[in-house]
Amino acid sequence: QIGARESFDKLSSGGAARIPAANLTLPITGVYKKNTPTGKISLNWQASPTNFFYAFVANGYKGGGVNSANDFFGPEKVMDYEIGWKSRFLDNRVSTQIGAYYMNYRGMQQQVLNPLTTQSSVRNVGDAKVWGIEASAQARFGPLSLDAGLAYNKSKVGSITAVASYRLPGGFLGPQCASGAASNPPVCFDYGPYLVNLSGQANPYSPELTLNASIGYAIPLGKGTLTPRVQVQHTSSQFASIFQDTDYFLMKGYTTFDAFLRYENGPWQAELFGRNLANKTYVVGLINSAEYLGPRRTYGVRVSRKF
Repeated sequence: QIGARESFDKLSSGGAARIPAANLTLPITGVYKKNTPTGKISLNWQASPTNFFYAFVANGYKGGGVNSANDFFGPEKVMDYEIGWKSRFLDNRVSTQIGAYYMNYRGMQQQVLNPLTTQSSVRNVGDAKVWGIEASAQARFGPLSLDAGLAYNKSKVGSITAVASYRLPGGFLGPQCASGAASNPPVCFDYGPYLVNLSGQANPYSPELTLNASIGYAIPLGKGTLTPRVQVQHTSSQFASIFQDTDYFLMKGYTTFDAFLRYENGPWQAELFGRNLANKTYVVGLINSAEYLGPRRTYGVRVSRKF
C-alpha cells in the first residue's frame, strides 16, 4: 500500500504506456570493480550443559558503484563485535538468549544532493556507529507455550553535513556559486544556508526499541493437536532519512496484534491466521513524497506436509 505526504501523480487506470524496444537505450556509463575479503573470528565456550557463551568479530562489505560517467562512490564497510549467552532453566522448560553488539560503519552510502552537479546521487557521506542488545526467551510448561523478544538499538552518525534538498526553492537553481558570488538562479545558487549538520543523529530505519510476545495452548483433538496462539509486536518510531531536523521523515511507532489457529496431525499441518487484527495503519517506508504502508488486516490459511 502506498500513501502520500504530498500530492503526487498516479498512473492512469489504463496502466503504463508501452515503450518500443527500438527507443529504449541503456548506456553503460562506467565500470566499478573492487575485491575485498570478508570474514569472521569466533570464540565459543560450553560452560555447562545448559550454559553457552560466545564472542565474535566479523566484517561486512557493501560494494560501491557508478552514478554516471566519471562519478563513482566507494564501498560501505562495517566491523561487527558481538558477545552473547544462551542458557536453559527449569529442567529445560525455559530457554533464554541474550547478546550485545557494537558496529562501526565506514563510508556510509546515502543518496544526497551534490551542489556542484545539482544532481541527487549516492555518495559516501561519512561514518556511523550502532550498538545495542537483543534478548529472547521461550518457555514450555506442558501445553502452555510462552515466547518473548526484545531489541534495544542505538545509533549515531559521525561528522556529516549535507544539503536539505526538501527545503530548497522550486525550479532549477543551478550549481553552487563561486566563493563570494551572490545567488543568481539558474546561473548559480548558494546552497550554504541549506546545509544541515547531521552529526549525532540516528541511522535511518533504526528503531530504538522492538518488542514481541506470544502465548499459545495445545489442545488434544482427535488424533492431532489444536493450538490457538496470539502475539503482539511493537516497533518504536524511526526516521526514514539521515535528515532529522524535521518530523517530515519521522515514521511513528506502531503496535500490531496477530492470531493463529493451528491443527497438527502426523506430518500434516493446517493453520488459519489473522494479522494486524486491529487494522492498524502504519508507515514502513518513505521515498520522496510516497509513504509505503504496512499490510492492513489480513486473513489466510496455510497447509503443509512434512516429508
